[in-house]
Amino acid sequence: MAAGALVPCAVQEAQDYDTYIKTNVADETTKTYAPEANDADETTQTYVADGPLTYKWSADKGTFQGATDGKTATWKAPTEPGRYTLKCTIDDPDGARVTDPDTGSHDDAALVRSCQIIVPTLSIQFVQQTMAIGSKDDDAHKAKFEVKVTDDKGAPVKDFTIPKPTIVKDTGRDAHDGTSAQVTAENLVTDSSGIVKGTLKSGNRLETTKIHIQTDPDDDKSGPSAGAEQVWSDLGDAAWDYEEYFEYGEALTIDYRMAYTRDGAEEKITGHSIKPETTAIKGYEWKPDEGEDWDEDGWPDGDYRLEEYSKEDGDTSDFDWWRDTLVSWGEVSEDDGTYSVDLFVEYDEDFEMDSVEFNLADTNSYGAAGSLE
Repeated sequence: MAAGALVPCAVQEAQDYDTYIKTNVADETTKTYAPEANDADETTQTYVADGPLTYKWSADKGTFQGATDGKTATWKAPTEPGRYTLKCTIDDPDGARVTDPDTGSHDDAALVRSCQIIVPTLSIQFVQQTMAIGSKDDDAHKAKFEVKVTDDKGAPVKDFTIPKPTIVKDTGRDAHDGTSAQVTAENLVTDSSGIVKGTLKSGNRLETTKIHIQTDPDDDKSGPSAGAEQVWSDLGDAAWDYEEYFEYGEALTIDYRMAYTRDGAEEKITGHSIKPETTAIKGYEWKPDEGEDWDEDGWPDGDYRLEEYSKEDGDTSDFDWWRDTLVSWGEVSEDDGTYSVDLFVEYDEDFEMDSVEFNLADTNSYGAAGSLE
């Protein structure tokens, strides 16, 4: 039984059978009553006693929802794992007294019906705790978790249906309170080892993700939780492969190898949609001195100075102009986790390009920055 679950309880309707002994056989005016049925000899008579029986439900923990004085009741299991006893006590009315000249008693001993319910322990752990950010459907790049269900003695509980794991917290640039990643369980029923297996996949620019199994429907803090880390390529400078310098009008091929290390082994990150992006340019541009105008030949009367334009600048109009005029990218291709793209830089007599900074970014996750001259 899951923690916090509502358990319907019921007992069969009881009957109160009493007996009396005929002490004056001639007129049968005097009887001795006994609360138990007894057919020892012909002087006894068994009958159904008058008056309703009482029902009372109780438990050593948990709470009852609604009435507890009928043949049925609803018990809410506690959130703490353990073995709990439910009881229904059935009794005949205390007021069923014997009046003179009869003797004896109608009062039976209370009848108790009980059962035990086990609220198992649910634990969750990640058996593979790191995943590649933005990974698609490659299981090697997902975090893998296991939910284990055990009884109060530590034995596995099979065929137990767990609540669906949910994401309760994520952190990172694109964290959205648990909506940026995906958690999937292979099924929600434990196997013979008491285990449910599942995976966690990151779908955005996250750093950590925490998943939770809410055992009590009315308490979102109940149940176990565990977290996993998302990683981007951790190869550093070793991930890049391109010539340090570009030539005007010539294709400069840039290779970026995406992978991360887990347990000392390299895991390639494949199947991504990579988009190159120019983030800053630097070059020598004619700039007239303050107060000077262009001369009649169209050249400024001033210096040819190094200027830097960046996407991060407040006014990006100059950056946009030079980028759109001088920088272009080819199509991105992938070969087993290595992403390749050609960069083209054109010459302009008014702006001599000195360096280009760029990102190769997954459309759903972190990018990687590089630069060249």
